[in-house]
Amino acid sequence: MQGGLMSIIIHPGTSLYMGDPEKQPLAKKPDASSALAFFNSLILSASGWRGVFGKHDNDLDGTITPEAVYIAGRMARVFADFLESQYPGEQIHIILGIDTRPSGPAIADAMIRVFLARGIIVHYGFIMSAPEIMATAYMHGAYMHGAYMHGAYMHGTYMHGAQKTRLISKNHQADTMSSPFNNEAIINSDITHLHDTAGASSAPYSIIHGFCYISASHNPPGHNGIKFGLGDGGVLAPETAKKLIANLKEGACSQNDIDTITALMASVQPETVSTVFASAPKVKRQALSDYLLFSREVFTNISLEHQESQEAVFNLLADETEHYGIGIVAEHNGSSRCLSIDENFIMSIGARYLPFNNVPGHFVHRIVPEGESLADCAEIIAREHSEDDTVIMGYVPDCDGDRGNIVIWDEELQQPRPLEAQETFALTVLSELAS
Repeated sequence: MQGGLMSIIIHPGTSLYMGDPEKQPLAKKPDASSALAFFNSLILSASGWRGVFGKHDNDLDGTITPEAVYIAGRMARVFADFLESQYPGEQIHIILGIDTRPSGPAIADAMIRVFLARGIIVHYGFIMSAPEIMATAYMHGAYMHGAYMHGAYMHGTYMHGAQKTRLISKNHQADTMSSPFNNEAIINSDITHLHDTAGASSAPYSIIHGFCYISASHNPPGHNGIKFGLGDGGVLAPETAKKLIANLKEGACSQNDIDTITALMASVQPETVSTVFASAPKVKRQALSDYLLFSREVFTNISLEHQESQEAVFNLLADETEHYGIGIVAEHNGSSRCLSIDENFIMSIGARYLPFNNVPGHFVHRIVPEGESLADCAEIIAREHSEDDTVIMGYVPDCDGDRGNIVIWDEELQQPRPLEAQETFALTVLSELAS
């Protein structure tokens, strides 16, 4: 981790701003009425809490108002209360990540300080895709240790093909990767039992009680939001989310609560915040490794205990793919998938990975991956296909990387076209039946 002017922290893998541990997020406190006005503008639902954290819908500045800082801190406090009620007397560990929206670092800074003030250990991965943070929470879920026994399906998240007790009892050495975002060589990484290596492992965490993900999904870049979940990899169940929303509203925006959140943030030493920021590359490597291993199990429907069988599936597919030749355009639009497992996974099936618009936070079109937002991908496929006819498809994700759309080269039309929703659904059904 490198320091810039004063105590500003710059992320080494991306050169993006992370924060200033010396600077108090609420050095200027909001008044109660302005805090309430911002709070009332938010959308609070089971799928997340979101609103316009920037100055307007398409704001790319990255600074947020004191009102937004306070509300972010209050959200963290409510989730901390909930975690403490779920795991009384335990040392709580959470993983926290952001997508590539400019306001993400400021929101994360505020929330991290409140979590730390409450005695929670924060593992901050900086930019992560939504499936990535959920996969690593799932792989290290605290319920494996007897604290939380509900399966992921109870939270509306179906973990396809996953054998829970086998999957999350595994750990691996994420530090075999050579750079903050290089997931090369994960495929053949050693896997050992979590219980056997928790003390000696160089992994940054071996147990996760919950996660906090800062993202507004497919909404414009000036928007942002929060998703909370536990160690099952899914967002909170609707009934649980409803209770947390009630807790969030109760006493919100009173001067007393503003003073309390301000004091919590101010109580954390800058050195402690710096340590959390400094661990981000290591946390990211661990999360990438977890996500790739989980994806390989989903893809092959073969558990992690049988990596040789998994590898046989990938080798068979890679042989066929390399025989015919397939090039896949990844039009990332500056999303969190710029820094995820895409290159590693696509190349592991023998296809060529062709990334475009691959700078995190540089949005070249609307974030929502549909309609006109697919035009760039189609244009790139047409251009690349004219030079190499094995370039036959591409995809465009949203900002948090949990959804997207596919564009294919249509031989009959002799031009690219997006897949219709029914076609994508049919392909999904076929892949499920094939497994």
